[in-house]
Amino acid sequence: MTPHVPEAWKPRLRQFLRERRGEDRESPSTVDFPCGQSVFIRFPDGSHAHFRYAFAIVDETAGEVAVFTEHCGYHVFPAGEAEVEILQSVWPEADASPRDAADSDDAPRLSQLWSSGVHSPARPA
Repeated sequence: MTPHVPEAWKPRLRQFLRERRGEDRESPSTVDFPCGQSVFIRFPDGSHAHFRYAFAIVDETAGEVAVFTEHCGYHVFPAGEAEVEILQSVWPEADASPRDAADSDDAPRLSQLWSSGVHSPARPA
């Protein structure tokens, strides 16, 4: 079953895909989900959500953040005072594959690219 993009988010997603991929479409494809990228949202009450193979789009005007995942559908959350972080796996050696690194003593590390407050991946803080 193909995930449903909420109507209110179709124009925002289309703009994001146009800026990122140079393509005019209103739904993501598998190439839009960077390998090793995750979205982590921390809510004011201390709860959190973590999505692998995902990207996020923040709409500060609407006060929402949408998370688009490759395998778990699309989700819209109230942004409010939430912190949105885009995490990218970093492998110890540039020429080592994820499989090589997993088999070695060097475990993959997560590198925080954006943090502290709600930030759109399209414009890092």
